[in-house]
Amino acid sequence: NPNSHYLLCKQYAARNSLRTVARASAQTTQRRSAQTVPRFGSEEQMKKEATEHIKARIAKQKQIEKGNHVSHEEEMAEMVKWVKLSIIVAAPVCVLSVAKDLLLVD
Repeated sequence: NPNSHYLLCKQYAARNSLRTVARASAQTTQRRSAQTVPRFGSEEQMKKEATEHIKARIAKQKQIEKGNHVSHEEEMAEMVKWVKLSIIVAAPVCVLSVAKDLLLVD
């Protein structure tokens, strides 16, 4: 029956779109970062607590970056390595491309 096939396709499409929406909302929820809100109190207490939170976040970030530090010399050595590698790969490709154009193009 053509109508039953149409209804099954429609139900499948609706179910699939619901899954897509559910996945998208789950992904946006997972990307959120935790934020802290100062507790109610006097303005000075709230400012002090916010300042402490900021200092703690900065200290944590510095600690993370300390483990990832790479010297300027190491960065330059890696850059030179990738430049050489790019030239080694690109030069033969360019030569072959020019040769192909000279030999095969009328």
